Amino acid sequence: MPDQLQLRGGTTTEHNSFTGAAREVTVDTTKKTLVVHDGSQAGGTPLMKESGATAASSITLGTGGVERLKLTSSEVVFNETSTDTDFRIEGNGDANLFKVDAGNDRIGIGKSTDIYSKLNILDASQAANSRSGGLVLQCSATSGADVGVPIAWRHQIGNGTEAQTYGLAAICGRKENATYSFDTASSKGYLQFCTTSSSGAERMRITSDGMVLIGTTDSGLGSKLVVDTDISVIRSSSDPTLNFVLGSASSPTKLYRFIIDDSDSDKFQLRDLNTARITLDSSGNVGIGTTSPSGQLHVKNSSVSDTKIILESNGTNSYPAFRVTNDARSYDLGINGATDSFRIFDVTANSQRITLDTTGRLAINGAGTKGMLEVRASGGADDQLTAVFGANEGTTDGTLTNNADKACRLGVQHYQTAAKPFAFLVGASNNTENSLSIGGSTSLMNGANLIRFYTTSGTTTVTGTERMRIDSSGKVGIGTTSPSTKFVVSNAGAEGLEVSHSSGTVELSGYNRSGSARSPVGIVGQTFTVATGNPSLNNGLFQDSSGDIHIGRTDTLQLGANNVTGINLLGAGRILASSQNSQSEFGRQGSDGEVIRFACQGTGNVGSIDVTTSSTSYNTSSDYRLKENITAISDGITRLKTLKPSRFNFKVDKDKTVDGFLAHEVTSVPEAISGTKDEVATEDNELAGVKKGDPIYQKIDQSKLVPLLTAALQEAVAKIETLETKVAALEAA
Repeated sequence: MPDQLQLRGGTTTEHNSFTGAAREVTVDTTKKTLVVHDGSQAGGTPLMKESGATAASSITLGTGGVERLKLTSSEVVFNETSTDTDFRIEGNGDANLFKVDAGNDRIGIGKSTDIYSKLNILDASQAANSRSGGLVLQCSATSGADVGVPIAWRHQIGNGTEAQTYGLAAICGRKENATYSFDTASSKGYLQFCTTSSSGAERMRITSDGMVLIGTTDSGLGSKLVVDTDISVIRSSSDPTLNFVLGSASSPTKLYRFIIDDSDSDKFQLRDLNTARITLDSSGNVGIGTTSPSGQLHVKNSSVSDTKIILESNGTNSYPAFRVTNDARSYDLGINGATDSFRIFDVTANSQRITLDTTGRLAINGAGTKGMLEVRASGGADDQLTAVFGANEGTTDGTLTNNADKACRLGVQHYQTAAKPFAFLVGASNNTENSLSIGGSTSLMNGANLIRFYTTSGTTTVTGTERMRIDSSGKVGIGTTSPSTKFVVSNAGAEGLEVSHSSGTVELSGYNRSGSARSPVGIVGQTFTVATGNPSLNNGLFQDSSGDIHIGRTDTLQLGANNVTGINLLGAGRILASSQNSQSEFGRQGSDGEVIRFACQGTGNVGSIDVTTSSTSYNTSSDYRLKENITAISDGITRLKTLKPSRFNFKVDKDKTVDGFLAHEVTSVPEAISGTKDEVATEDNELAGVKKGDPIYQKIDQSKLVPLLTAALQEAVAKIETLETKVAALEAA
């Protein structure tokens, strides 16, 4: 066996309290480490150790009793865990080529102080557009496009052997083409930004041309910024802004801004530098030229000559138009390319409603033909009349309210342009009358001093012949242009009719210039007399020889017949009236009360129809003083059960089903029924329009069923209350 050098030794615990002599070397038998002592420090300084039973598996270097370097077969470790010892590598020209700040768990490259992050790199400034220096990640692939090395962010889930690492995000520089050299001008690269969802995805890239693509990889548009997703510009206050600059930032040729003005109700604006051109407020209103739009689109321009809105189409026979649409209808306001006229076109109905042609003619429901204003409507419906004029009296803003005086004034320009026009037609409506004035009646216009009426003998004759006139003194002439009295009807000056008056006497006279002098024919003095009837006057007032008066006809109405209209006032005390598509009307003025009273011989008043300002009552006599032998109804339910309410339709109205009774089946209340079942007329009745053998139908007054219904209901209520009492007693027991 060779010679051996033996040194004093002991365990680590023993060394911790052992000081030793200066320059003494001992052996730590626990750590298998040489320990050098300086004669003052307990424990000494471990130098190196080996581990393993028969062969060295690791070598450790330490200072001050602390492990500094450990070399094993699988790793090299600097600094023992929780040891605050920095590590530094010097380069040829950089004393801090690599620095580990162990106390703060940070690494610096190119710097030894002010290392504020996990990895802090300091390098000299590189030339503009340089692609070297700083930090370079290089892919081992030397050819092929779309290759690169990412900078990735990852996180770990789980502990120990179950821990798994997941990618969070990555930035990767990739090649766009297959060029080999990274530094050649033909080599192109792009920067790719990725985040992780379920499988990871590219979110943004910056191409070699400086294009920024977000949410897409398609650079076909050629724009510097292409976004295939929503964009948000967020700023907590002070007007978040997106600027578009032409020229340089310091000296822009033109600058437009999208901005949210937090000083003006957070309105969104497009500004030309600091001047708002378009404003969108919180209500969705858009303003052009105004920052306070009062409608969904509000365009304002202070210029008196500049065009406000232009909609232009330069195609041949084109139809530029604004379209307004709601949930039911669409209209176009624009130019009719076929005629170059302005139009309002009903798109839904495919119909042109208003036209203003190139000559200034205005037409409604079609194009203008002869007049400057044309209305193509026959007035065939009460809500589609040819024209309706007027509004509330005294207003100029088109106000139209219920129960208010209305007026309309149509005039003709005066010979003296500065003078008021003269009146053509003046219409007025109030609560007592609808009036039409021709030629005057208003202080707003001059009056006409001559009114003439013309007709022609044919439908295509121009000018026509004067048939009547009213002159400036109020005289009316028919067939004459120079009436000598208030009313003159002349047949070429030979025969005629005149109305004259003197000393309170009005006389209607006929004359024949070639025969006798004038003679009264109908009105003498202050008495109106119908002397004889004339059956040909079937559209006015006619009194026949029996004293019956007929209005609108010459005979007695046959009520129930088709298409008969008119009024009869018969001397026998009957009033007959019939109209077509309208109604008879009865009214009362001054107070609530009766409009129509019904009476029967021997009993007087037996009923009436009364009105108030808001309702109508149909009354039958019911005063207790008219009644006797009064007893309560005791069999209401029994009698009610005999009623047979049914659903049916009348034969003349097959499509309408109603509720009701068959008259002959209502036997429990006979007073509600008029007539006899299956009754027929036994003789003709011309006034009633009935012939022998015609059916006489039964009628029912359903209001007379109310007493029976009330009695039956009261009986039912009494039974219910009795049952409720019994049920309550049973529940209480």
